[in-house]
Amino acid sequence: MDAINPNLPGCTPPTVDISYPLLHQLNPPVPEFSHSVFSHIRSGFNLPFSSGEVARMKDFIAGTSESITEYDKAIAEMEGLLIGLKNARDDLQRHSDGAQYLISAPIRKLPLDVLNEIFTFYCDMGAPVEARYSRDKYGRVMVKDVYSFSMSSEIFCPTLKLSWVCSFWRTFVQSCPNLWSSLKVSASVFQSKPGAFPLLLKYLSHSANNLLDFSFNVKEESLWSNPKVQQTTDLLLECPMRWRHAALTFANGSGSMDWFLWAAASLSTKSLKGNGVQSGSFPALEYLDISAQWSNEVSVFLQSFSSCPRLRVVCFSAFSWSGHNADFSCVTRLILIRFIGKSFGHLLRRLPLLETLSVDAFELSEDSNDNTWPRPGEHYSSSLSRLCVNSSVLQPVAWRFIRLPRLTDMTLFGTDSFSTQNMQSFSSMLRDSQCRLKSLRMLQTMLDFIALQLSLVHLTVHTHTLDPFVRLLQSGESGASVVRNLRSLTFINTTTVWYGLQTLVESRCTVIQSPEGHPQISGLQALTLDLGHNDRVTTFSRFVHNRLSPLKDAGFKLSGRYLDL
Repeated sequence: MDAINPNLPGCTPPTVDISYPLLHQLNPPVPEFSHSVFSHIRSGFNLPFSSGEVARMKDFIAGTSESITEYDKAIAEMEGLLIGLKNARDDLQRHSDGAQYLISAPIRKLPLDVLNEIFTFYCDMGAPVEARYSRDKYGRVMVKDVYSFSMSSEIFCPTLKLSWVCSFWRTFVQSCPNLWSSLKVSASVFQSKPGAFPLLLKYLSHSANNLLDFSFNVKEESLWSNPKVQQTTDLLLECPMRWRHAALTFANGSGSMDWFLWAAASLSTKSLKGNGVQSGSFPALEYLDISAQWSNEVSVFLQSFSSCPRLRVVCFSAFSWSGHNADFSCVTRLILIRFIGKSFGHLLRRLPLLETLSVDAFELSEDSNDNTWPRPGEHYSSSLSRLCVNSSVLQPVAWRFIRLPRLTDMTLFGTDSFSTQNMQSFSSMLRDSQCRLKSLRMLQTMLDFIALQLSLVHLTVHTHTLDPFVRLLQSGESGASVVRNLRSLTFINTTTVWYGLQTLVESRCTVIQSPEGHPQISGLQALTLDLGHNDRVTTFSRFVHNRLSPLKDAGFKLSGRYLDL
């Protein structure tokens, strides 16, 4: 911002003389006649004019044109003066605001290290595991548009925008390599924006040796022929030691398959040349996301990942252990849209530290390269604690050879139509695992599965009707009930209301007195309802308030979308 100069014209309101003699000089040539013109018209004056009157009228008309021109000139001068006044006023306001900003803006008082933290938060890619995957309100893994970026553009350059604010910010951000280490680039940008590649070079140059968080996608097969795509790949493969968060999204086709082979060969060549790149070593890599059709070429590329000691999160649109032995031994979270293999036992036994697994589809593949395990009757006990799977992957062949003794949190989603036999087999595996589920999210038709989970504390159900669950969960007169340790209950997308819900709640929670003499709740502690757009929401809201108010007063928590609780 320019320094404030007290001598600037905008800093002192101008003095304006708005007296114009012209306003006093502009008079009709024959005012007595001009004033009577409209009175003649209104009175219907239609008598023949005398020659004198006609002459006076012609003189009046002749003089009017010149007078109107003078008036127009005066108006233009006044309008110009008003515009000048407005501009002077606006300029003065800008300087006043600037002066106020200089003495009061908090960001100008921040230490540089704090400013760096703020800029880092703005420039960072964000939580990388949310780049393509998220969970909906039912707990299901959702795949976002893999070609969209948070800035709704083909290239993500927040640091550059910071450098446009002022010379001080520009100098500061250029001295901070960490602010230039987050890259999001789509290959299509090299066609639509010729200046994008120099911008990429600028980012890589200013990032120095800082660790890189990057997302690179090629969404159209035709883009592979663009030389800038090859050059970008070369730049990224030059520095595998700097990879921290890497997301690669490629369209299906021969181009992407060729890319994986070329990338694997390039990494191997750079290692042989002794340029500081150790073959298969990604010492800083923490997050890897590959969205591409599974193929032998992808498997060859994954052979390059033989040493990833810090890798914690892995996401694949399709994955198999066939043909490679990538170092995923330290991975704690795995998200797969499709798993190809013999069983989840074969998947998990190579992931000893895995805590969270999300899988949408399972494809049986009897890999001839993996015939050494298991021996008859042998099972792998996984450290998995959180599992999110589609009901379609519950077939017995997928869960043979596996035990999940530490599983405490599970989400089962998918269509309502699933095999009861598969569910029974899956339940048997969990029972043999002796796990103690604490949190469960699932569909409405899996009632028998819920009844088997005696240790449940939190239950979330996606259902269109409450009736079956109310009947299942309601305690009988003897007090016996399934999942007796249940403390929170959530119903999602409910479109019909069953008033036995009051009985359910009252049968599962009791108002007791605390040692201090205050009322408190024993048993079920919380109920959350999502009633969708049901027409009876308002009515049901009043019903809940009226019937359950004693429990609410004692601390029972009622909440939910479209309910004013």
